[in-house]
Amino acid sequence: MRTIEALFPMLIEKSADGSLSWKANETPKSGYSTKIGSNGVSVWEWKDPNDDTEGVTIGILNDKEEMIDHLVVDQFSAKYPRASELYMTARRSALGLDKVLDEIADQLKHLRPF
Repeated sequence: MRTIEALFPMLIEKSADGSLSWKANETPKSGYSTKIGSNGVSVWEWKDPNDDTEGVTIGILNDKEEMIDHLVVDQFSAKYPRASELYMTARRSALGLDKVLDEIADQLKHLRPF
């Protein structure tokens, strides 16, 4: 039986190499989503206001964009580093960070001293 955490390596790899394109979810601070075929994945960070525990939730969406499964991982879980890496990779993709960093690097190359 496949599990959500078994998908972490492929999701991270395909996000990092640009094969998967993530977008910010419509609600502010509600994370990022990507479509894979007719289905999708959503990932978001959270913080429990009662005890400051932080975590990441990964949701699996069907072709009707209904969340049909999810995995909640808090900072104390052995799964947290990979879940957090997935969140950060999705965020990087959605915000176009690689493009921005490339543009900054190109501009720095053309700066001349006074």
